[in-house]
Amino acid sequence: MRASVRQGLATLSLLFAGAAFAAQPQVVTKAAPQTARAPKAFVAPAGPDAEALLVLDRYTLRADGAVVHERTQRIRVNSSLAINRDFGESRIVWDPSVETFEVLFNRTVLPSGQVVPGPANAIVDELPPAVHRNPLWSALRRRVIVHTALEPGAVIEASWRVSRAASTPAALIVAEPLAFAFPVAQRVVEVEVPAGLEILVPGPQGLEPPPDCRVTGAVRACRWQADGVAALPSEPGTPARGEIEPYAFLAAGAPAAAGWAGAELARRFEAAGPAPAGAIEAARKAFGKEPDRERALLAVLSALGDAINVSATLPASHTGWTIHPLASVWAAGWASPLEMASLAARVLGELGFEARPGLFLTGPQAARAPGFALHDRAVLLVHFGDGDDRLYDPAEPAAARPLERSLDRAHVVVPGKPFDLAPFASPWRSRLVASLTIDEKGSVKGELALTSAGGATPHASLVRDPQKLAERLAGGLLEGAKVTSARTTRLERGAASLSATFEGTLPEKNARGLHAVSLAGIAGGVTDDLPPLPGAGRLSPIALPGAGSEEIELTLTLPKGWSVAAPPTAAKVANSRGEVTVSCGPVEAGRVVARRRLALASRQEPASAAREVRELLVAWGSPGARVLLLRPAKGKP
Repeated sequence: MRASVRQGLATLSLLFAGAAFAAQPQVVTKAAPQTARAPKAFVAPAGPDAEALLVLDRYTLRADGAVVHERTQRIRVNSSLAINRDFGESRIVWDPSVETFEVLFNRTVLPSGQVVPGPANAIVDELPPAVHRNPLWSALRRRVIVHTALEPGAVIEASWRVSRAASTPAALIVAEPLAFAFPVAQRVVEVEVPAGLEILVPGPQGLEPPPDCRVTGAVRACRWQADGVAALPSEPGTPARGEIEPYAFLAAGAPAAAGWAGAELARRFEAAGPAPAGAIEAARKAFGKEPDRERALLAVLSALGDAINVSATLPASHTGWTIHPLASVWAAGWASPLEMASLAARVLGELGFEARPGLFLTGPQAARAPGFALHDRAVLLVHFGDGDDRLYDPAEPAAARPLERSLDRAHVVVPGKPFDLAPFASPWRSRLVASLTIDEKGSVKGELALTSAGGATPHASLVRDPQKLAERLAGGLLEGAKVTSARTTRLERGAASLSATFEGTLPEKNARGLHAVSLAGIAGGVTDDLPPLPGAGRLSPIALPGAGSEEIELTLTLPKGWSVAAPPTAAKVANSRGEVTVSCGPVEAGRVVARRRLALASRQEPASAAREVRELLVAWGSPGARVLLLRPAKGKP
């Protein structure tokens, strides 16, 4: 990924990659005379791949409501990775309908001191990938500034200005990261607003330096400066950048007022107009085919999703948190996530549901970000009943797990009455108890029971097709298993249970004549969400699917003469980050019980916890702890 910057939120990401070199075979018939050593083609200076000497963002809110944002950066590139992959271009999304874009300078200072200006054709516009094929947002542009004449030790010097048209009332929201994926010698954020405007500057929370705010004549200015900022690299398994970076926040004018975000979103939602008749008709048709409200709700959301394409990766900030008229959305067949949430809310309202569009932010900044700052994800809030408030992703409303119970330290902006996620903050749990009865021919009859709670509840899967969920669970235990019956024994948004019976055949014997029975974990469970093993010397936090626990208990009933050739490798690891246990009892009366359990304490762990997290992941993922080997009776299959 190359350097990427956007209005109101500048984010540069550094990714690590490897290169493999393959040499062609050579045939040497005799020794060649020794030649002088050839110079290396590429010599990288010692240190990081790249380092910023300066990253400066300056915002000016004028009295007429116009906003000017200037970015200036000086970045030294030291490696082939930085030159060819990370910093060869800067990319900035902007909206020509309300903004103008000027490149102030684009040049490279070589190690020799020579200054090489970027050519005029090194600056082009392109359509942002997030809005490809979306006619409503096809006017958005991404300015690409190509940095040329790069070599190890060269310094990229670039500056640009994005000016937003005047608006009433005057308003400004600033959210700038103070740390990046690379080290920064000096990070500066400056904001100037008319002295008479109200401002809101959230206090520092962690690594953020306090701002220096003062009034000089008719101008109120705030300045953040951080020197020698360490890198926060995007290592494998790192949380989203917004969840780990310190930020400078400021709101001026209308957004500084308490309750502005909810009221402003309500105004925009109202201005988008009523639900189109065609959308209501399609929803009623889907609604009428279902036997109950649970199925009807998902059917309506699915019907709207079939009719409207959603630019799922489009951040709300790129559109200025704007909502096009819903009639235009329906006619175009395309929507931003916020527009889709708004359309769904209007349609559901026509069908008797209470629904509202929203914006949300997760992570440590959720309690600090003012106005719409960092609220880039849209959401649909549905009040299904007393004590049953639900959040749906407008781009994926049929996601199996309940979104409102899967968020960590989240803040949701909705029109009207504020929505509090605190009642849903509880650890998730998932437990699968299964039994397999094996006959002498290797045929299997099995039973399973799944109980789940919190963010692990497969609510939508049970509403739509419990048989399909049972097949997935049984298949995780016995490949090719056929479910003969499935029954939902409990169904709530935050807790559910399922029982099923199934049958199948043990896998073919391996080279040693043994049958393998899988104990990897619950299919579609925690294992799918675990990060790669964190290495020594890790610098960034580690994202985990906690807090919660998963447990699988498997009872095998063996035919006469069969035995356990190799039980799963026993494990017992417990530390402050979680716990892993793997055990298998002896064969008693032809029965053997094996258990695996993983508990995680948190959704995110600091880099300093890498060793403890690695201990847990190694114990859980060990191949020997994920399988049980059976030895048939002599002469039997």
